[in-house]
Amino acid sequence: MGAEQSAQLNQQLPLIRNASADQYVEQLGQRIVSQTPYAGQDFEFYLYRSAEVNAFALPGGFIYVSTGLVDAADNESELAGVLAHEIAHVTLGHSAEQIERVQKANVGAGLLCVFTSVCQSGLGRTAVDAGGSAYLAKFSRAAEREADLTAVQYVVASGIHPQGLVTMFEELARMSRSSPNLLDSWFSSHPMAEDRAGYVSGRIAQYPAGSLSRLSTNSSSYLQFQRLVASAR
Repeated sequence: MGAEQSAQLNQQLPLIRNASADQYVEQLGQRIVSQTPYAGQDFEFYLYRSAEVNAFALPGGFIYVSTGLVDAADNESELAGVLAHEIAHVTLGHSAEQIERVQKANVGAGLLCVFTSVCQSGLGRTAVDAGGSAYLAKFSRAAEREADLTAVQYVVASGIHPQGLVTMFEELARMSRSSPNLLDSWFSSHPMAEDRAGYVSGRIAQYPAGSLSRLSTNSSSYLQFQRLVASAR
């Protein structure tokens, strides 16, 4: 089911075609996947060109990240936190439930509306209106919380500091005040960032400080990756 939906989206989204940038996000994503119950499954990671700050997952392990989100993530741990969150939606079965809801609504070719802001921006129109697509994209608060807390577990096991998830939420909260139009897709499918930063910080505080001090926040290749994504077509 996820493979069919991914093939459809890949024909519609402006995917980044840069081998080095693709390799970076693929390696980071697979590093996290290797620490999940789905280790060994063939997850696929895609970058697509959009100023919107957005990421979403399809069942079966198809993860999409916008260039706007890469630009907003200040370091590797912030991007890793978002990837881990989307991976968790897959491993916890949330993405499959979401796609089933989309199919029952009979939106068909409307996936581009459901997962991005293309319909809200007026660039396209499909089987559902903007309000309906936002409903279909949204997970329950319980599912989002479960994915956030599972993401903390995944990044820690991957050797990456989980504080990046908190600082990413804090950055999204700032952007919601300064550039709300860039977050239309994110906030149509995710709870408010301030709440999430709080309970994720609480989970991180349960880890021994010594074990967290050994985890990485950034890598020397992350800035180069951001530059590649900014210039890629």
